[in-house]
Amino acid sequence: MPKRNRIAALILVAVLVLIAVIAFVSLRSTEGPRETVTLPPADAAPVVFDHLTEEGTCSICHAPTREHANMEFNRCEDCHAYPTWDAEHPADPACDKCHTVTIPVGHIAVTASCVTCHPNTGESWVFVHTGMETNCLECHTAPADHWGDDCARCHEPSVPWAETQFPHSSTMNCLECHDRPHQDYPGVSCVQCHSGVGVTWLFTHGIFSSCVSCHEADRPAAHSAGDCVICHRPPSWTPAKHPDASSNCIACHMPPHRTDYPVGCTSCHPYVGVVWKPAVHVQPMSCVLCHASPADSAYTNHPDANCESCHNIPPSTWADASHPTAAVDCLGCHVAPAGHPALACTNCHSVPPATWQDALHPSSGSVCTDCHSSPVDTAYTAHPDADCGSCHAIPPAAWTAGTHPAADSTCLTCHMPPHRIDYPVACAECHPQVGVAWLPLLHTTYADCTACHTEPAETATTDHPELDCGSCHTIPPAVWQDGTHPAAAATCTDCHTAPGNTATTDHPDLNCGSCHAIPPAVWQDGMHPDAASTCLDCHMPPATGHTALTDCASCHPQVGVAWLPALHPAATATCTDCHTAPGNTATTDHPDLNCGTCHAIPPAAWTAGTHPAATATCADCHTEPAETATTDHPNADCGTCHVIPPGIWTDATHPTNTNCVLCHTPPATGHTKRTDCASCHDPSRPWTEPNTP
Repeated sequence: MPKRNRIAALILVAVLVLIAVIAFVSLRSTEGPRETVTLPPADAAPVVFDHLTEEGTCSICHAPTREHANMEFNRCEDCHAYPTWDAEHPADPACDKCHTVTIPVGHIAVTASCVTCHPNTGESWVFVHTGMETNCLECHTAPADHWGDDCARCHEPSVPWAETQFPHSSTMNCLECHDRPHQDYPGVSCVQCHSGVGVTWLFTHGIFSSCVSCHEADRPAAHSAGDCVICHRPPSWTPAKHPDASSNCIACHMPPHRTDYPVGCTSCHPYVGVVWKPAVHVQPMSCVLCHASPADSAYTNHPDANCESCHNIPPSTWADASHPTAAVDCLGCHVAPAGHPALACTNCHSVPPATWQDALHPSSGSVCTDCHSSPVDTAYTAHPDADCGSCHAIPPAAWTAGTHPAADSTCLTCHMPPHRIDYPVACAECHPQVGVAWLPLLHTTYADCTACHTEPAETATTDHPELDCGSCHTIPPAVWQDGTHPAAAATCTDCHTAPGNTATTDHPDLNCGSCHAIPPAVWQDGMHPDAASTCLDCHMPPATGHTALTDCASCHPQVGVAWLPALHPAATATCTDCHTAPGNTATTDHPDLNCGTCHAIPPAAWTAGTHPAATATCADCHTEPAETATTDHPNADCGTCHVIPPGIWTDATHPTNTNCVLCHTPPATGHTKRTDCASCHDPSRPWTEPNTP
């Protein structure tokens, strides 16, 4: 350390010491004079201290112990007697005057004096129930699921809370205190199964007349409906004891086979009460008593032979049959498929075979047509009469797996083209996918279109022009019909002709562009002139029934859309300008009356006329029918026979009790001269069906 620093440190220590001395002297000077205690002489007699004659507090001589820290220490004599420290606990119930009371955990809330529950004051804190008369629930909380609040019914203050024995009896209703943990069993009391009343819930199976009174709901699905005790013994469902072999198996079991076998179940199922399988085949007997022959299939007929011919008896399985040897007749059991060749089975099949279909194709030296026929020709394909080996491998993997000849073969040997066959190019130039598909086809680069194509036939409105094909068609084309229409400057009539006139239409000799867009989207897509045009330039009115009016739009307002519906002129028009009276018939003469007399104007339909009332004169419109060989129409009032107005003119009512000859003339030959017509003829029956006298 540098010398200068050491000097500074010494000076600091000296100053601190000086300050301490000054402070000590000052403190001593502030104290008063000390009390002088005079001790007795050494030879003085002993001094006896008498507590009773001394006045003052105990604390002058005695310091309080830790336990007395909170007491009123001036009252030691309240507890302690002289000359000993023996103390008697005061009877004062205010414990907190002397004791610091710390409420233990779980203690009830303090609402009364401690001595209420702890009466042994000065001795111990022991709790004493005896003599207490209070509500238990003020101090105690009943456990969860505890029954009732009358504690005294089960508990006594002299017996610990947890050692209480409820006075159970078998006559009590258990469900007043206990919840049933299982289903309700009607008619069965708790004590019948739980015999340890007041001790344990342990189950003891009682003796009941029927198990189903409690366990019907527990019966498994498809379980036997028989008496439970045949197989089960309480107190447990399991293990069950199977009845012996003399019982009726079908009472509990549903067999997977027919139930009318001529032998008992145990004949085939000997493991009674253990397992159904394995089943044991009965000893040799008539097989057909239990087994039926399988149904015949398309290729197999089960033979009516002895079962042992093919099956082992007893068999391991029914289908475990042994095929007869090659010496048997195959067709005794098998049916040849349709179209099968009439050859010996062993030519293709091994006997016995692994499977019926496991046939061997004959070698290449055989004649194919003995078994196979050529496929039927189609519209485009004819099977060639060539050697089969030209296209098919022999023996083949599959009959249809033929090999197509190369592209240099003659296609027409097998195929029938859907087009003409005199094209100047080979088939492969347009159909390059030889042996794969006809389509897609490629257009040849052959320059002369007409060598393959001809002009389309002319139609009523189109004449194909004698122009270079490339004028309208792309070569090679995507589609032959995909032509390009010439521009509007072309002359339409080079290709098109005006449509023929119809009964009501005459195509005008106008410039085509007047009605048609050029080039057109569709030829018929023309634009009709407006209503101001002259209709008769293009249209011809119907030949019959139509008037010579020239104002077509007065009746046909839908110009350029449709002729119909037509609108009838108003009622003020003159009907005869358009209509003529219908021709007279044998019985009807159309009257020269105002049309509105019978017809509504404008009419819904021309024939919908209204017949005049009964006061009209019938002869104004109708004439009598012509007489026949046997009938003369009478000159009588029309209403005598006809309803006016009539539903139908011929709907007349034949008069009764009249003179028949007024209307009828007897036949010229074979008829008698009698005038009593009713003797043979009945007015209700046809004239030609007389009654024979």
